[in-house]
Amino acid sequence: MHLPITFLRSQDHVRTAIRCLACLAVLISQWGMSSTALAENGVTAKSLFVDLSQTPDARNLHAFELCVLASTAEVDLEPGHSLGNRFYAMLNVAQISKKTYQAATAEKLGLRVKSAGEEQSIVSDPSDDNWLKWALTAEADPAAKKGFDGFILTLGPTFEVNDEWRVAVLELAQILKKRYQDKEVLLDSALGIGAEAAGVVDGLLALGVHTSRTVVDGVARAQDAQERLPAMLHRAAQRGMRVLAVDFGQETEREQNQEKAAALRQLGALPFVTTRELRGANLGPQEEIVRRVLVLHGWDAAQNGSPAPAAASTVTARCLHAPLEWLGCEVEYLTFEKQTILPTDHLLRGVVLDPSLILDAEQQAALVRWLLVQRERRVPLLLAGMPWRHPMAAEANILSVLGLGGSCALAPRLERTRVAHVTTSAMRSGALVSARALSFMDVQASEGARLILSTSGTDALGSEHRFDQVFHADWGSVWLEPAALTAGPLTDLYSFAATWLGNAPPAPVPDTTTLEGRQIFFSVISSEGFAQPSTQVGYKRCAEIMRQQVLSHFHLPFTIAICEADLRGINANLSREDAAMHEQSARSIFELPNVSAASNSSTRPVNWTLEAANHGGASSSTGSLSLQDIQREVAGSMSYIHQQLLPAGKGISLMVWPRGATPSAEALAFCQQIGVPSLTPGPHLSPSTVLSPDARPRSATGIAFGDTTEVFASTMSGDEDVSNAAAQMHQMQSLVASSQTRRVAAAGLHLNFHAVQDERRLAATQRLFDWCTTQPFIALTAAEHVASVRDALSTRIIRVAADHWIVLNDGLVRTLRLPIEAGLPDMSRCRGIHGYKTHAGQLYIHTTGAARSEIVLTKKQSTPWVHLVESSASVEFLELSARRGTFQVRDWRPVQIVLGGFQPGGQCAYRENGRPHTTFADQSGIVRFEVARQAVVSFQSLAPANNTAAN
Repeated sequence: MHLPITFLRSQDHVRTAIRCLACLAVLISQWGMSSTALAENGVTAKSLFVDLSQTPDARNLHAFELCVLASTAEVDLEPGHSLGNRFYAMLNVAQISKKTYQAATAEKLGLRVKSAGEEQSIVSDPSDDNWLKWALTAEADPAAKKGFDGFILTLGPTFEVNDEWRVAVLELAQILKKRYQDKEVLLDSALGIGAEAAGVVDGLLALGVHTSRTVVDGVARAQDAQERLPAMLHRAAQRGMRVLAVDFGQETEREQNQEKAAALRQLGALPFVTTRELRGANLGPQEEIVRRVLVLHGWDAAQNGSPAPAAASTVTARCLHAPLEWLGCEVEYLTFEKQTILPTDHLLRGVVLDPSLILDAEQQAALVRWLLVQRERRVPLLLAGMPWRHPMAAEANILSVLGLGGSCALAPRLERTRVAHVTTSAMRSGALVSARALSFMDVQASEGARLILSTSGTDALGSEHRFDQVFHADWGSVWLEPAALTAGPLTDLYSFAATWLGNAPPAPVPDTTTLEGRQIFFSVISSEGFAQPSTQVGYKRCAEIMRQQVLSHFHLPFTIAICEADLRGINANLSREDAAMHEQSARSIFELPNVSAASNSSTRPVNWTLEAANHGGASSSTGSLSLQDIQREVAGSMSYIHQQLLPAGKGISLMVWPRGATPSAEALAFCQQIGVPSLTPGPHLSPSTVLSPDARPRSATGIAFGDTTEVFASTMSGDEDVSNAAAQMHQMQSLVASSQTRRVAAAGLHLNFHAVQDERRLAATQRLFDWCTTQPFIALTAAEHVASVRDALSTRIIRVAADHWIVLNDGLVRTLRLPIEAGLPDMSRCRGIHGYKTHAGQLYIHTTGAARSEIVLTKKQSTPWVHLVESSASVEFLELSARRGTFQVRDWRPVQIVLGGFQPGGQCAYRENGRPHTTFADQSGIVRFEVARQAVVSFQSLAPANNTAAN
C-alpha cells in the first residue's frame, strides 16, 4: 500500500497529512499488514559500529563503514569521511538531560516538559506546538552541522511508547527528509513501526534483538514484543529498508557472539554485537584480536623494605618479551603492590607470573581468586616463577586446579642431579642441557602435560625429587629456568611462546624492525665526553672531532643528545668560562641538516625515583628527585636546547635518558604529558654475565605499564661500553646475521663523544659507520623509531574473515608481518597498502601510513599488480594501480628502489623528476633502479619488447 504525501503550503495541512499517515502506520503495525514501497538505500555498508558514549575511540570511526553515535558525542568525523565511512546521529527526541544545550533550548522555546522520574532528565511533550521546532533546532540541526550523514529517531531505552509519540516521530521524520535531502532518516524499532514506514523513512535500528538492552521490574521485555521484533526486521529488510541490528553479549563469549551476529544477518540486517552499556565494545561479527599479555612482577616496597626492580630488568622482559613481541603481543607489566587492583574489565591473551613476584598471604589469596577467574575465561597462564609461599594458596585449591604435583618450593640440598627428559627439538640451537642443583624446585607436571625439560635429583637421605622445568598443560605452561639470565635460556622461547598461546590463527603483527622491506637503522650519540679535551692534533674538544670527522662525513641521520650542565660548565672537571665555546660547538652540530636534537637531561642523574616529600630539591640521603626536579631535568633542558642552541625551524625531537638510569613512571608520564617521546638505553646486565651473542636474551623493544610506555635502544644489551665502537660493530654484525633467520630488532647504535677522543677510537667509529652505509638498511631518526614502537603497542587489529583484517593505528608503524604460508596480499582488494616483501619465511607488508589499513590475502594472484618490494628510503605513493604508479622519496643518499608485479622480462618505463628512463624486469617480475635522493617518480608496466632476429 503506497501512501504518497503531498506537502502543501499550509503547515496545518502538512501536519494533518502526516498525522493521518502515522495513524495508519500504527494500525498497520498492529494488524500485521505491510507496505510494498521500497526505500532508496544509501551507500551499502559492510560493517556496523554503535557507540553512544560521549567520547568514542576515534580509531573505531576509521574501522567501520557505518557508525551510530550519540548526537552530542565529541568526535571529529572528517578523518572517517576521508575513508568513505558514514555516520548516523542518535537523536533522543523525548528525554532531555538537564543542564545541556537541549534543555536550554527547550526552556527558551517554552516547551512543555514533565519529570522523567530521574534526577538528571526531563521529558518533552510532543503535543506542544513548539516540539517540532525544538527537535529540529536542538537535536537535528547541531548533528547536521557536525557532519552526520543521517539521523536515527529514538525515545530512549526505557521510554513507554504510545500512538501520540509515533505520530510525532513520523511527522518529524518527514520534515527531516525534506529539510536534509542528502541524509538518511531511520527509526528506533522500539517505536513499533516497521515495513509499513517504507517510503517514509530509510530504515530501522534495533537495539537488543534477541537480548534486551534494559530490564524493567525484573522483566527484560514483553515476551510477545520480543518475538515480534525479528519478524518485523525481516519484513523491513524485504521491503528494501536499511536494517541495523544490535545484540548484546559478554567479552568472554566469543563463539556465542558470532552466533548472535549470524542470526542477525539471517534477518537481512547489518549486525553488530556489543555490551549492554553501548560504549563501543566490539564483540562481533568483526572480531577484535586480543594482544594484551599481562606480566605480574615485583613486590610492595613498604612490605619488603626496598623498591621492586624495574620492569625492564625482570626475567620476563629479558627473555620472554622479544618472543611475545614477535608473536604480536602487547606486553604490559604490573608491579604487584599492596594497593594493586588486578584488571577485570579487559580480555587477556595471556598472564605471566615473573620469578620476581613476592606476595604476602593476602596478596596471594587475591591473586589466586583472580587466576581462577582467568582460568574460567580460558586465558593461558605462564608460570615463570612459583609465588605460592603461604598455605592459603592450598586452601584456595590453586595447585589442584592446575594439577601440579610436589611442593612447588625449593627442594632440600641435593647431592646428585641428572637430566630426566629433554625434547631436543624444543631446545635452543647450540644449548648445552645440564641438570643444576642450584634453585632446584620440587615441581611435577600436570597429568597429560607435554614435557619439554625435566631433571631429577637425590638428597642426602636418598630421597628422589623431580623438577619438571618446562612443559605445556591444558591451562597454560611452565617455564622455570633459574639460570636463564646468567647462562642463557635452554628453551627455544619463540616456539615455546607460540605453543603457550595456543598457536592462534595467523594475524598481522605490527613490526618495528622493518620499513619498506629493509631493516631499520638509527643512531644516538649521547652527551658523555662532549666537552672533554681531545688527544688528536688540531682539535681541542671531542665535539669538534665528532662534527668534522663523523657527522659531516656520513650521509646518515644522527640524533645528538646534549646535557645542559656540560655546556654550561657546571659538571665536574669543567669550567664555566668555556660555556660560550661549548655552546657554539653545539650550535654548529645542530646546524647540520642530518642532525636531530635530543636532551640528555640537565645534569644526567642516574636515580629518577620520585622522593616521598617534594620539597623542591634532590634528596641528599636517597638521591631521589622531586617532581620539580624531574620537570627541570626534562622540560628545562629541552627549553635550553631549543632557545639557545637550535637554528630556526628545527625543534627538539627526543628525550634520551642518561646511561645507567631507569626513568621512573613519573618521569615517563611527564614526557608523555609534554608530547616528547623518550628512549632508554638497554638495561644493564650483571657484570658477571658473559654470554655469547646466540645465547644472550634480546631486550624488550618497548614496555607498557599503565598509561605510559618505555622504549629501549634494543640492539645493545646495555652492558657494553658505549664509547667502544668495535664492540658495537660486533653486536651489529651478529644482529644482521641473526636477521637472516628471524628479524627481531632494529639496528640501533648508541655511542657517545668519547668514541672519537683519540685516533684509535675515531678509526673504529668511522669503520663502524662505513660498514653501516654498506648494509641494506633504511635509516631513520631515533625519534621516528620511538614513535613507531609506541604506535605498535597501541595498534588494534580486527579480523573480518580468515584472510581479511583491518589494522588501526596512527600510521607511524608502517610494516605488518605475517607468515608466508598465509598467502600474499590481493592488491586489488587491499586498502592503505603499497607493497610487500618476503624474507626468512615472513611476509612484510608496507602500509601507506594511513590510520586504517585493510589487508586481504590470497593464495593465487588473479591479476599482476605492480607494488613496492623494498626501498632504501621511505616512499610516499601519490598513485598506484595495477600497471602504473607515482611516488616521491626524500633521503640523505641516492635511493634504491625495487618494484614487483611486472611481467617476466617486461619493461618498466619511468620518469625521475621528469627525465624518462627504461629498465627491464627479471624473470620474477622484479625491477631495480636508483633515483636521486629527492625525486618524484612515475612508472608504468609494459609488455616485453619484441626480439627481432638480425638478418
